Amino acid sequence: MNLGVNKKNILWVDCIGGLVVGVLILCACKLISYWDSLPLWIVLAVGFANLAYGGYSLWVTTRNPRPILLVNILALANMAWLVVCVAIIASHWSEISIFGILHKLGEGIYVASLGYVEWRWRKTLAR
Repeated sequence: MNLGVNKKNILWVDCIGGLVVGVLILCACKLISYWDSLPLWIVLAVGFANLAYGGYSLWVTTRNPRPILLVNILALANMAWLVVCVAIIASHWSEISIFGILHKLGEGIYVASLGYVEWRWRKTLAR
């Protein structure tokens, strides 16, 4: 599976993406809460989770060498995010909008796919 991203840059895509998305979510939290029909606290929690993950990912990305355990944690955390997104949908089923469902599913699938790629490339990324 080649996404057009060089293996050595995938962790940069991951950490920058997490940080940028975290900032964007926090800046537009009320609008996202409205569009997704989710409580504001959920949107804020997702924004802060993105910032925390992005910070951790940046820290791992800048290690030389990168311990494989830390790369494994990144990949598994990304794949677990799909479970979090599905749990948000399930726990707010009666209120979440169709846009919110599509938003959370898209987010979860994208992040889990990134984690899958990182898992497949983990030995190379740890060098």
